[in-house]
Amino acid sequence: MSNRKWCFVPKCTSTSSTTPQKIFVSVPKAAAQRKKWFDAARRDVKSVSSTSTMYCCEDHFDLEKDMENYLQYKMSTVRARMNPNIAPHKFACQLSSTKRVFSEKRARQKHIAKYLQPAAARRAGPSTEKSEPEGVEVIEEEHDELPEPLTVEVQSQLQSEDPFGATPLQGPSTTISNTNDIPEFDEPESIKIEPIQIKREYYEDESEAPSNKRFCFDDDLSAFGRLVEQKLRMMPTEYGKRLVMQKIEAILHEAESGVYDYPKSDSELPEQCPPFVAVEACVKQEVEES
Repeated sequence: MSNRKWCFVPKCTSTSSTTPQKIFVSVPKAAAQRKKWFDAARRDVKSVSSTSTMYCCEDHFDLEKDMENYLQYKMSTVRARMNPNIAPHKFACQLSSTKRVFSEKRARQKHIAKYLQPAAARRAGPSTEKSEPEGVEVIEEEHDELPEPLTVEVQSQLQSEDPFGATPLQGPSTTISNTNDIPEFDEPESIKIEPIQIKREYYEDESEAPSNKRFCFDDDLSAFGRLVEQKLRMMPTEYGKRLVMQKIEAILHEAESGVYDYPKSDSELPEQCPPFVAVEACVKQEVEES
C-alpha cells in the first residue's frame, strides 16, 4: 500500500512527496465531523467513500491554536491531535467567493441604478397640465343630468327604392348551370425560332489570318521583366517570392526543352523578331474572331 499523502482541499497541490516537511492531518471518519471538513473545503462529502482515508495539509490550519498537543508534537514524536471542534479554515489556494459575490452584487446595483435614473427623471419631469394664460377667466358649468347621446339613423341606399323605378342591373349568374356558356379561347400558336446563321471568313493565305499573327518586341520583354520584379518586391513573405521564382524557372526549363517551341522553323518568324529571342519570348497571340 502506498504511503503517499495528498491534501484533499481543491486546488491545493501539497503532497508528501513534493512537500515532505509539511504536516498532513487525517480527515475524521465520523459522519458529522467529516461533513464539516468537506463543507469547509468546498467539496461534496458524497463524492468520496466514507471509509476512505484522506488528509489535509497544515496550510489550512493555525497549528498553534488548532492543535491540541502542539508543544508535545514539537518536542517529541507523538502523533498530531487536532481539537475536536476544529475544521480547515485557511484556503489561500482558493479565491474568496465572498469578495467575488460582493463585487458582482455591487456592480449589478450600479448597472441597475444607471438605467433607473433616466426613467425616474422622465417621471418627475414637467407636468403636462395646460396652464391658463393670465387674464382669462375659466367658467365651469355643472349639469345635474347628462345630455342624451345623439343617434343618427342611416338607411342603406341599396335597400331604398330607386326614385326613377329602374331595376338594378344584374350580371351573369355564376352558378354551375351556366359554366358551359363560358367562351373557349384558341390556344396560342407555337413560336417558330429560326436557326442563327454564323458567317465565317476564310483566308486563302493562312498566314494573313488574324489568329496566325505573332508578335515579339524587345520593349514588351523589358516591360514584362520590370513588372515581374516589381510584383516580387511587393510580396510580403520570402516564401511567396521563392515559390513564384521556382514556378518561373520551371516554365523556362520547359521552354528550353522544346515544349513551347513555336514556330517550328526560323523561316516562319516575323522580320522584326530576332531568332535568339523567338525561342524564349515569342508566343502565339490568340485573337478572337470578329
